[in-house]
Amino acid sequence: MTQPRIRRNGRTDPQREFEEELGKEIGRIFERKKREIRIEATLKLSFLEDFPIIGEYVYGQAFPNEKLVVLEVYALYATKKEITRTICEELLHIKHGPWTLEHGPEFWKMVEEAMARPIRVKKANC
Repeated sequence: MTQPRIRRNGRTDPQREFEEELGKEIGRIFERKKREIRIEATLKLSFLEDFPIIGEYVYGQAFPNEKLVVLEVYALYATKKEITRTICEELLHIKHGPWTLEHGPEFWKMVEEAMARPIRVKKANC
């Protein structure tokens, strides 16, 4: 007979562990993109418990005055590309101000360019 999974805050332990690992990865992506875009900002991350109604798995909102990015992620289906795109989008809202809220072609070009920046890996001194 198998043991029932212990639920904490409405989540099973394996789901919570997955969210913790994903949270670390999201933090790394945020810090990297923040450096590449050259902006100071803080990330507030939370995970959605229920399936999203709108159909997106990553929701973001920028608060330029507070230099704050709020992300809500549905961990089971969110992809790294969606997460990176949303982070870049919100950081650019903070950096360039209200005009970016129009989401015109110029803004989306900036988002794609920010996403395409290569990951810089430091080489070990061996």
